[in-house]
Amino acid sequence: MKAAIGTGEGPNVALIGELDGLSCPSHPAATPEGYAHSCGHYAQITCILGAALALSDPEVAESLDGTATIFAVPAEEFQGSGVRDEVRRTHDVHCAGGKCELLRRGEFDDIDLSVTTHSLMVDRDSDVDLMLGNSACTGFVGKTVYMHGKAAHAAAAPHMGVNALNAACLGMSALGMIRETFEEKDCVRVHPYIREGGEAINVVPSRVVLDMMVRANSQAAIEKVSAKVDNCFKGTAMAIGCEAEIVNSQATCPAPSACPRTSCGTPPPCWATMSKSPPSPPASATPPALTWAICLQ
Repeated sequence: MKAAIGTGEGPNVALIGELDGLSCPSHPAATPEGYAHSCGHYAQITCILGAALALSDPEVAESLDGTATIFAVPAEEFQGSGVRDEVRRTHDVHCAGGKCELLRRGEFDDIDLSVTTHSLMVDRDSDVDLMLGNSACTGFVGKTVYMHGKAAHAAAAPHMGVNALNAACLGMSALGMIRETFEEKDCVRVHPYIREGGEAINVVPSRVVLDMMVRANSQAAIEKVSAKVDNCFKGTAMAIGCEAEIVNSQATCPAPSACPRTSCGTPPPCWATMSKSPPSPPASATPPALTWAICLQ
């Protein structure tokens, strides 16, 4: 949803309220499909609706020296690759997030400044019930590892198979062992899960799929850690005899407390859109380069 309030002259400021649900089947308010507003989106959209009500007051609207564009933006969360692939197949969607997709469609072409909000994590022991605002946050690259092995009967002929699940589990162990190399100043987080773990209980798994995110507070740190993670799964694939096909999906830049500047005073390259079409499900073992999209937060 997009609506404008104001004179149509002067600066155009976008007020963004984001909508989405997280896959959280255990949430008491989860939908039958297992999704819930468990990341504060109900509060974010309420804030923007409140701003819209205030700005649409006739006296206020007439006094605006510019335009306030109210955005309700879906798909704030970076969902798993299975969900992303399904949305690309069934809708005219090319990007992995709502803001990125709206950028691609030109909906921000007339916007001079974007303002958004997000509910922040609050310690359960705190006397604060809810915090809203924008804090500095890490950027990330989404990563999917397709581990290819060879199927065989798990009881009669396991020696004829190549166990992709073993290679994936060994890769997860390798990932745990390199965590001590992550520097605390980079605020690194790597969180994977196995999305597909095999075809049948009596068949040596020939294909295993892992989804993960690699987070850090700078582009350089993300790229450094991303390469280390790739080595974990490439190395364990080689050890077991599998093939690791790694796809780096669309990523977002870190959002520091202030926009960084280069020595000449301009934002660095990662703060401009350097867009490529997000990768389709893999057709080869060559992972595409990291794809960066502007982070409006």
